[in-house]
This record gives sequence, structure tokens and C-alpha cells, in this order.
Amino acid sequence: MKVLIVEDNPSAALAVKFRLTATMNVDTVITHSAQEAIQAFKNDTFVLIIMDIGLGAGLDGAEATEVIRSLESELGRPRTWVYALTAHISEEDLDRQKSMGIDKIFEKPISDQMIAEILEDLPILKKE
Repeated sequence: MKVLIVEDNPSAALAVKFRLTATMNVDTVITHSAQEAIQAFKNDTFVLIIMDIGLGAGLDGAEATEVIRSLESELGRPRTWVYALTAHISEEDLDRQKSMGIDKIFEKPISDQMIAEILEDLPILKKE
């Protein structure tokens, strides 16, 4: 299983990677901007994208997700699950982000429990 981590804070990106790989055997790719994430998506197939919402300059995580959703169609790819991370979220933000293609939103800070919830919620891993 290949996971794309999109986080502009290098320490936070490594924390997500560490917690994710400690939980299960996954191949991870880290990008630090929306533009890098979009390019990585064009070049590879991911089962899951863990997307920071606040990516600094340029596109935010919701906008990057919207681009990725359009690329799925263009490239003929199956739907990639996009789970967002954010430090703060309002009800209005939640509606906007979900309308742009984000599947689920988790509040930071990242924790082992959050990673367990992300993996538990991931449809490809659910047991029927």
C-alpha cells in the first residue's frame, strides 16, 4: 500500500510517516506543497493521501484535493482516499473541504490513536 503524505512542516510529515509505518507496512512518499503533491500523484498511484489543509503559500490542501480529483478522471485512476489533517476547523470549512473531495478530516496534533482511526476507517482495509 502506497501513501502520500502532504505536509509543509517537515517534522510533522516525519511524525505522520513514523506513526504510520510503525502501525503497518506501507510505502510512503512525503511532499511539502500542493504542487509537489499534484506532481507526485501524476507520477504514481496511491491508496491514501494524508493531506494537511494549511499548506502555506499557493494552493491549500482542499484545493490540491480538488485538482487530484479531476486528475483521477483524466488519468483513469481509481478513487484515492484523501484524509485531511488540520489544527482548527469550523463547520463552514468542513463543508467546503468535503465538497472539494476530502473524504474525512482529522484534527491535529497527530497521535497514535489518530493513525489507528485513519487506518481503521480506510475502506480498503475494512473487513467484510
